Amino acid sequence: MAKKTSRPTRQTTRRGLPKIPSTPTGMPAVPNGTTGGTGPARIKAAYGYDAAVPSMQRGYIYWPTLSPRDEINVWTRREIARKVHYLMANMGLARRLLTSITNMVVGNGFTPQATTRDSEWNALADAAYNRRARSASTYDVSARLTGVQMQRLAYLTQKKDGDAAIVFSESQSGGALRRLYSGTQVGEPIGTLDKKMNDGIAVDRLGRAQAFYFLDDDFSKTTRVGAENVVWLCNQESPGQFRGVSALAHAVNKLIDITELNASVMQGIKLSNQIGYYLASSDKEATPGIMDALAGKYQTDQVVGSDTNGNLQSIRTSEVFGMGGEIKEVPPGYDIRTLLDQRPHPNSVEFVENSLIRDCCWGLGISDALGWSIAKFGGAGVRYVLADAQAWIASEQANFVDTWLSRDWVYTIAKEIKAGRLRKCQDPAFWSHSWVPPEQITCDFGRDGRIYLEQHRTGLISTERLYNLKGQDAKEEVSREMDFALWRKQEMESRGLSMSDLYPELKVQQAPDAAEEAGEEDPAPGSN
Repeated sequence: MAKKTSRPTRQTTRRGLPKIPSTPTGMPAVPNGTTGGTGPARIKAAYGYDAAVPSMQRGYIYWPTLSPRDEINVWTRREIARKVHYLMANMGLARRLLTSITNMVVGNGFTPQATTRDSEWNALADAAYNRRARSASTYDVSARLTGVQMQRLAYLTQKKDGDAAIVFSESQSGGALRRLYSGTQVGEPIGTLDKKMNDGIAVDRLGRAQAFYFLDDDFSKTTRVGAENVVWLCNQESPGQFRGVSALAHAVNKLIDITELNASVMQGIKLSNQIGYYLASSDKEATPGIMDALAGKYQTDQVVGSDTNGNLQSIRTSEVFGMGGEIKEVPPGYDIRTLLDQRPHPNSVEFVENSLIRDCCWGLGISDALGWSIAKFGGAGVRYVLADAQAWIASEQANFVDTWLSRDWVYTIAKEIKAGRLRKCQDPAFWSHSWVPPEQITCDFGRDGRIYLEQHRTGLISTERLYNLKGQDAKEEVSREMDFALWRKQEMESRGLSMSDLYPELKVQQAPDAAEEAGEEDPAPGSN
């Protein structure tokens, strides 16, 4: 029997911040007998990887722990979430990045399709789920969100805060209900640090979640909810990770830098625009009128100089330009010049776009062409960017379905069967279903559409798949088309109309005569 070992305790402060060691730890000892110099050179000779060797040309990289369980502590998660909330409220780029990936992944929502061998039951199950999901009062505990609205908000919340929770409940009539919580609402009360929990999640010795603790509005008390009733959506990047950080964690400081740069440029433009003209002189002893004006010493329509006697004087620009044709003379040695502001400098703009913004987009999972500007890309480049984005979108959609939507379907249908509003399925695998994702993004629908139609004609893709590419339910759309065709036929018969009457541009062929069908010809004159 293996000896049971205890997990090392976390080294944290009272506020949850990790204790930073005074000296770097974890440096390997160099084996005896190793040659090749001293210090870093000797370490490199012993271990080979340049990345592991400290360098005087680079700063020291501090990373507190490699334990997936302890990488994200309470303070780190909450501080990143706080900054992201600020950026979402005050910066258009941050809001655009998160809402754009929500539009790509969720779009106008996922649509479920029952896929059991009981075809009649499939239609009843689809109707039962949609009946509840399309009404906020029968879908959301708070009666504020429909199914599609909760899909969009759940994904956006997960990416913004790092994780989100959906808690299942039921109505008085036994129907399925659920409520969406932000990841910031799951945790431990401020000022406490329970070693039995992982930042609001109780787990067993195997790492399986047993319960989630939801904070009240002032973060002073918690409510325990069993894990069997909770769907946990988490930006997970490690197998032992329980909590996630915002998808913009890598971009927070860069977005703040962009905000500060914009504020500085804006302030400079405002100051320069207050001074339209200034007096310039090659005399070093001349009064620096522009500096006094920028300091607010004079009115914004005044320029400053000295007269022939050296006395300080001000000249109103409104008198110099356009006052009844009279032009004032400026003191000798002075010129009136226009203050031309050239900010921001093109190099600064290129740095912000090609370094800061590009890094923010790529770290999120999409190209800067989608997150910022696609103007520099040609046709082939745009197609490659969209193909690359579609691979990422498909992965995100599959994760979203597997984590939440599949469970949501099974829970809802099971409740409807239990309540007697839906008969039992003749197929034992009543949970069999699929989700139709939203329509794929494209910039060349005409070209792609012709390819899809040709693939459908040759049998490479099915009719159902063709409709799914548009984010549509094939059975629902075809049924509607047949119903419309039947209604049109009945209405035309009641009015005595034909297809050629309704659509004159169509050339409707008339049925040939019976004689022509039999191949008979008119008898010749005089024949019997």
